[in-house]
Amino acid sequence: MSLKYSLKSILHWTIKRPVMTVATLIFHAGFIVIPFFLNAHVILLKTTWGFGWPSLPESVTDALTLLVIICCFIFLIRRLVLRNINDLTGASNYWLLLLAAAPFITGFLAHHHTDNYHFWLVFHILSGEILLVTLLLSIGLFILRYLNKKFNYEKIIFHRFLIAGLMGLCLVITGFYAKGPEWAWPVGSMASLILPRSSPGLQFILNAHFFLVLAGAAVLMPSGFLRHVSASTINIVYWPKRQMGKLGTIAKGKTGFNTIASLSWKQLLDAEACVSCGKCIENCPAVIAGKPLYPEKILQKIFGQIKQGNGKNTEGLNTIISNDEIWSCTTCMACVHHCPVYTDPVDKIIDLRRHQTMCENALPKEVRPMIRNLELFGDTHGKGPAHRTDWIQDNEVAVLSRDHFQTDVLLWVGCSGAFNPRYTTVYRSMVRILIHAGVEFAVLGKKERCCGDQARRLGQETVFNSLAKNNIHEIKKYTFKKIVTLCPHCFHSLKHEYPDLGGQFDVMHASELVQSLIKENKITPRYPRKSLLTIHDPCYLGRVNKIVEPIRKISRAIDGIEIKELEHRRENGFCCGAGGGQMWLHDSIGRHINHIRAEQIVDSGADMVVTACPYCLTMLDDGINAAEPKKPVEAVDIIEMVASSIG
Repeated sequence: MSLKYSLKSILHWTIKRPVMTVATLIFHAGFIVIPFFLNAHVILLKTTWGFGWPSLPESVTDALTLLVIICCFIFLIRRLVLRNINDLTGASNYWLLLLAAAPFITGFLAHHHTDNYHFWLVFHILSGEILLVTLLLSIGLFILRYLNKKFNYEKIIFHRFLIAGLMGLCLVITGFYAKGPEWAWPVGSMASLILPRSSPGLQFILNAHFFLVLAGAAVLMPSGFLRHVSASTINIVYWPKRQMGKLGTIAKGKTGFNTIASLSWKQLLDAEACVSCGKCIENCPAVIAGKPLYPEKILQKIFGQIKQGNGKNTEGLNTIISNDEIWSCTTCMACVHHCPVYTDPVDKIIDLRRHQTMCENALPKEVRPMIRNLELFGDTHGKGPAHRTDWIQDNEVAVLSRDHFQTDVLLWVGCSGAFNPRYTTVYRSMVRILIHAGVEFAVLGKKERCCGDQARRLGQETVFNSLAKNNIHEIKKYTFKKIVTLCPHCFHSLKHEYPDLGGQFDVMHASELVQSLIKENKITPRYPRKSLLTIHDPCYLGRVNKIVEPIRKISRAIDGIEIKELEHRRENGFCCGAGGGQMWLHDSIGRHINHIRAEQIVDSGADMVVTACPYCLTMLDDGINAAEPKKPVEAVDIIEMVASSIG
């Protein structure tokens, strides 16, 4: 990538978000300028060689120090408060920011609080040492990670990052060595015990090497092979303040992308920021199942095109990214959840699918009948609106109409609840629970259409928009307090994606409602069920929407239930393999993802696996049957278990 393109990109980010860009530049500059002009290093040069560059005026040093401290806290506030991040994803970044700010804060206090000078000086020295030790350990772990890679990367990528790690290691070691003879730096002093004694001349060389390499790296970083160090920082700052897994609407006249020139600036930044750490690959169910998709490689291939054409390459990405890669993704968001620099390979894959589907008419043949059903009948099964209420027994469920236009809970049934024989029983169980709790509820009946989730994740944005707008139009005719659905995919679309089309509703997953009913003593599980139970967290419920406790609290409310957690659980759960349209795609490469998940469940020794998603229930049933366990393992929905417990 050319320096000219890097400067253009930085200029674009500056115009787009000037405050955060300026804060980022000040933050990085502070770590170069302040140490380089500190009096201690100037004095060392003068005492050794009799000359040295002038130190910064005290007012300038103080001002820059304060700016760095303010920038650190701006980043912390933005990430902790404005983004409402309440999990531990990327928690190391919070600690690193605090750790980076600590030497500046303590040094500033030591300089300006002369009465407590020695007190703050000790903390200043310790915080600086801890920061250097942290960098040293991080670089060491970085090198070990690449020396023990489990995946076959291109040699050039491996070698360039290994060299970068070794350079960083040398940089930190020479920094310690330069400080070694100074009694005030304990870690440096201990390091000097195992290193040869250094002369004043060597002291100068080491100091010069340390700061010149540090300054040179800062200057060359944006355009060199270490560009991800600066790009990843900017990418973290500019991580969009939106719900994980939410797909943005595409601009009028746009149909995804197939060339670099069609990517947004944030998508280009994602490709530049990828550090090739392999965390997405380690956690991707498609990779684990032996499929050709490698999320990291999608970003690396896009970045390769950026370098070749300075961001204006018009060659189609389908020449370097295969169809098997594009259509192997389950959109489970594991790669996004585990990325330390907040890249998003999934939105690139969806945009590639959009282009193939809407521009090239290259939708896989096996999924075309389902899309046709959505277009003609408004459901994935091709049954049509006339059969939407066939699952209702004995007229026990009210249907909203002109005569009955108001209710407390609008029960969203979805395609699986209306037409899948296995899941219609789950919805009847939900009806029993609501009636038992005295909750007033109703359904849309024949006016309901598919939420459009699977069509959208297969790239059929037009079909999704048509279905969503129809549903929004029908829903707005009636008065209710909240929408409740059992399907996490319906929940996600209704809650997070419909608002972009004008449909803002209060949406709740059924497990949340049932948990609240138990808490309020409106329903009480009376009949014990002795079982060793394990829990499969659906991706779009657990990882994407962070709803993991309701299933567990409901299970604990039933006497006789013992919970044994799986290794892959909660936000780190393992995909069932049905998302992203995979329910209808032929899974012919590698292993079946649901079989891998079923083996994990069987190996746990549980008698039963509980989930809260129609796709997961279907896939787990199939996977467990294929595993042929010696001890029977029953797959049930949490709603079924509650209904059987209340009698």
